[in-house]
Amino acid sequence: MGALLSVLLASTDASQVMAQYGDRVAEVQVLGTQDVNVDARTVIGSGFWLDAHLLVTNFHVVSELVWWPKSHRLQVLHGATRLKGRLLEIDPPHDLAIIEVEGEAPAHFTLAAQDPVRGAALFALGHPHDIGLSIVDGTFNGLVEGQLEELLHFTGALNPGMSGGPCVDEAGEVVGVNVATRGNEVSFLVPAHWVKTLYERVKAQQSPPDFSQRVAETVVESQQTLTQELLSQPMNKTTLGAWDLPAGWPAKDLRAWGGPLNESDPDDLFAVSGYQVLGDAMTVLRPDAEYTGQVVLKHRLYEAKSLGSVQLYRRAGQGFSRDEHDSTGDEEEFHTSWSCDARVFTQGGSRLKSHLCMRAYKKIDGVYDYVLRAMTFDDPKATVVSELQLYGFSVANAEKLQQRFLEAISWKR
Repeated sequence: MGALLSVLLASTDASQVMAQYGDRVAEVQVLGTQDVNVDARTVIGSGFWLDAHLLVTNFHVVSELVWWPKSHRLQVLHGATRLKGRLLEIDPPHDLAIIEVEGEAPAHFTLAAQDPVRGAALFALGHPHDIGLSIVDGTFNGLVEGQLEELLHFTGALNPGMSGGPCVDEAGEVVGVNVATRGNEVSFLVPAHWVKTLYERVKAQQSPPDFSQRVAETVVESQQTLTQELLSQPMNKTTLGAWDLPAGWPAKDLRAWGGPLNESDPDDLFAVSGYQVLGDAMTVLRPDAEYTGQVVLKHRLYEAKSLGSVQLYRRAGQGFSRDEHDSTGDEEEFHTSWSCDARVFTQGGSRLKSHLCMRAYKKIDGVYDYVLRAMTFDDPKATVVSELQLYGFSVANAEKLQQRFLEAISWKR
């Protein structure tokens, strides 16, 4: 009975929040055409009014306007009314943007002065999957630990399309901005104080900045901060077979998502086991497509059952140096094609062959993506293939991280 009463009260609270504040939320659409008569939506998200003319949303919702302004335009859908919008300011590291909307909003939100207590009721509003305004009730679970950039943990089911919408407390004040979900009611919010900072910047500016330059500056700054954090401590270690291997950094924003890797050989000629670490540190440049700041580590141990050393190395090395990372003619809108180089060397008592691929960003100077693979040639019955992926790092910082990675590989004779 008590549980049922709690559900009914929460439902009543949600309906009250929707009735009182729903008209302060809009759908943000990025259209992939300049023809106002063609409804070619490229990205759909949500936004909310912070004053009579300014709407807050996520940067990743409007990022196509930054990279391809001539082929995209912004539209705000408020009920049945279509409004023109203009991008005024962005904050890529915190995934925020502010839009100027034609006309005048009937009402707007205020920002909460402080975070609520853990367990407090929150309500997220937005337009999931372009099916209309929805509300999701949940609870506040504090600041996400181990992050370089602040995120709030919201226990509620955010869905695609709700990005950029407000998450409010029972007083209707914005606690955070809907930004991401890991499913199973594990969702994340950008804290409201970052909205305040961006809003104050807008009010002080004379004209909108060069957005692509703003993104470039923040990407370079973010990867510099992350690199310093990673290099400030020795790497964690793991063991596979006879090798000690790097297992990530004890750093903020680079926790291990993933864990053991287990694969099988259909011919049963060798056994494969492994380990992976997926880092969290990312600046999203485009929705579901491009990001910078992520670090990925992978290791695979190949142990022969009925193969000689040459056959083992050949099977383990399949795809080692010729795969998607150095395919020719792989030109993209956002990157150059991959360029690769190989070398053989000794490190930590282990004989290694490495294969390094890199590609540049066409729209951001000075940062690159890297894929470094290293394969051991120490044991005729076993070999390890290790991989380090870096997205959006400068040459100097990538070289430091790659060197630290290779130095952490050693053979226990």
